[in-house]
Amino acid sequence: MKKLAVIGLMVLGSALGADYVLEYEMQDGVQTYMYHSDTKAKMLTRSDGESSGVYKIGKKSYIVGGDGTVMDVDEMKKMAAGFSFGEGVPQEEERGGTPKVTRTGKSINLAGIRGEVWRLSGTEDGLSYSSEVIVTKDKRVVKTIRAVSSAWGNSMDGGLEIQKGYVIIKAEGMKLKSFHEKSVDAKEYALPDGTHKAEFPDGKMLGERLSDACYESVCCGNTAGESKYLGNALTSSYKSYTLVGSGVCDSLGLSSVFGVNSIEGALYKKGSDTVQLTLALDDKDGGVVHKAKMNLDAGQAVVIESIKEYEEYSRDGLTHYYGILMPMNQETLDIIVNENTILTVTRRVKGSNVSLKSFAQSIDLSALKSSVESAPQEKNEVNIDTDSAVNLLKSFF
Repeated sequence: MKKLAVIGLMVLGSALGADYVLEYEMQDGVQTYMYHSDTKAKMLTRSDGESSGVYKIGKKSYIVGGDGTVMDVDEMKKMAAGFSFGEGVPQEEERGGTPKVTRTGKSINLAGIRGEVWRLSGTEDGLSYSSEVIVTKDKRVVKTIRAVSSAWGNSMDGGLEIQKGYVIIKAEGMKLKSFHEKSVDAKEYALPDGTHKAEFPDGKMLGERLSDACYESVCCGNTAGESKYLGNALTSSYKSYTLVGSGVCDSLGLSSVFGVNSIEGALYKKGSDTVQLTLALDDKDGGVVHKAKMNLDAGQAVVIESIKEYEEYSRDGLTHYYGILMPMNQETLDIIVNENTILTVTRRVKGSNVSLKSFAQSIDLSALKSSVESAPQEKNEVNIDTDSAVNLLKSFF
């Protein structure tokens, strides 16, 4: 009896020290997740003979590219903080809202893991969709997925952990192929030999250079004709601020950054103090300030770390969102012209005695709203190569 107890304790100790290994079969490759603890985990992606990975090592997180390049996630975020284009949009917002979940009551075992069949439905790009997925609340699987996704600073992956405590193990184009609870060599959780660290430029310096260009000329120096809507609402001057000009923005790929297809811009100057206006004609995300506030409240913010003096108010029947975005220290005011049109007014905080909220009162919002809603909106063509490059950069953040 005593011998059996000792054996039992040995087995229990072995189980407690075991690692979790999940392998997902994807449409274009295989993803393998390994978990030892919340601070020691990794994910490997293999596709077309190439391999890349995400490593969680202590409080640090790394991305290892197929060429052996190691990218420090903290340094990537630091570089991203130098740019002030606003927050990325959570995945469910890009799809058109959180899908409706219907629990069918059916259960199924997949790779030895008990799962539940859920039906997801909703709209995406104006079209209805419905699909079935298999999810699990197995704590071992949930821990593994969370540990890897926390590399980005989020406890929920936005893709696999569909609801808190529930992870997808089968959906269109992917399924859990295997699950093992076994001992994994500690070397597996270390960065591979032969890798080299990527050196990131000073994001603040890059951001300031780009920001300088945007505060010195209309549309950061890239226009494609006269403004069709914004110009109708502006005065030539306001409290010593002089209108430099307005126009249709093009060439910089700004549509990718703001998530819209048509942008107009204008610029006012008063000595070294400048105010930038951006009219987004197809923005479904509620503007930079509101979007960033939602991301911060959800713990999903990356670029904008905090908002000082946040305020929501109404003027001329239109909702206004105001705040100072940190760490870029940029005063920003979003004015919701209609459900798809946002006017964003920004400037660097330099201690001017004219508040941005006061400056915005010089804009004829009634004329702007009337101009936008009475004329057909045309979508500007944006340079595709630049657009792709900006999207690639965004994917890093």
